[in-house]
Amino acid sequence: MVSFDVLEHIQRAEIKCVAQESARVAKKFVMHKIYTTENLWIEFTHPKDYSHISVQSQAFWLNIFRSLDNVSIVKKYVFKLPAFIESIFLLRKKTA
Repeated sequence: MVSFDVLEHIQRAEIKCVAQESARVAKKFVMHKIYTTENLWIEFTHPKDYSHISVQSQAFWLNIFRSLDNVSIVKKYVFKLPAFIESIFLLRKKTA
């Protein structure tokens, strides 16, 4: 399951539920690319997007994903750009 620039558009009260559902429907991995407060380049290259209602820090998102019982966070990436450009979270679904 892959999401690109989706979760920052979700109401904060519903983020954990959406994250749980994405993990539930995934076969093995979940990858979320999320616009975070660390992604400074967007402020300089894009106009303000008022639909970004849940722009949070990478630490916030890590805490959300750590709180999910059915996934673990994959630490190693094949390729990853610096945090000021993008924030990618790769999760592995736990087997029962």
